[in-house]
Amino acid sequence: MLRLVLNDYKYGFNQGLINVARSGWMIYIYMLVGVPLMFHFDVTGIVTFYCSMIPMLLAMLLSRMYANVMNKTLLLCPLSKQERKDYFNTALGVRIAIPTALFLLLDGSLTILDIIPPVFFLLMTIVLVLYAVAVNIYCTPKAPTSRAISRSYDLPGTYEVWNGLMQVSGLLNMLSLVSAVTDKENPVTRGDEIVIGVLIAVELLLCIKIIVTYYKPVLWQTTSYEVQKRVEVMNAENTAKNRK
Repeated sequence: MLRLVLNDYKYGFNQGLINVARSGWMIYIYMLVGVPLMFHFDVTGIVTFYCSMIPMLLAMLLSRMYANVMNKTLLLCPLSKQERKDYFNTALGVRIAIPTALFLLLDGSLTILDIIPPVFFLLMTIVLVLYAVAVNIYCTPKAPTSRAISRSYDLPGTYEVWNGLMQVSGLLNMLSLVSAVTDKENPVTRGDEIVIGVLIAVELLLCIKIIVTYYKPVLWQTTSYEVQKRVEVMNAENTAKNRK
């Protein structure tokens, strides 16, 4: 199943970039260019910031590139319900594992070089993993051609609100940890530790909320023949209207 997922991601790479373009590039530009300029990091701070933030943004990028939408061929193949579920979970695991592995490589190296204290490395790892899990429980159509088709992939409740809160919480947590590590002139106080602990606890609660509330709906919309069929019907109706 892993090979199947990787092949799908390989052949869907260009379409994935188009998906990201539709969702917007500004958050990536702002975090990679705007934030470092605002905080005036020194060289060590810049290295720590990019080593920590790039895996975070990669997790979001992968969620928007592939967005838990199965290849149409797979939906038409005689896969069992369990096989489609295995595909979904494997794809989710891949999108979590890639940014996590990159983070462990980059920030692990900084920890070995004594740039990041081991305690902060552990906290950063927790923040990254929570963020990667929650942000990748996401589902949008690969190429929506109408609002009706897009609505067929809508998640229940106020998913976008919770997902947005999760993104802000995760990025803010990582930024606060990077600032604490790189600001040598102002050592971390007990008050700073409490704030960081509260922020991480909030991110944990948001992650639990997203997993408990939205995992099953995203799984169903990703692997359901019924959803795929409804989208095809809506697409055909939309095409017919455009021809008129």
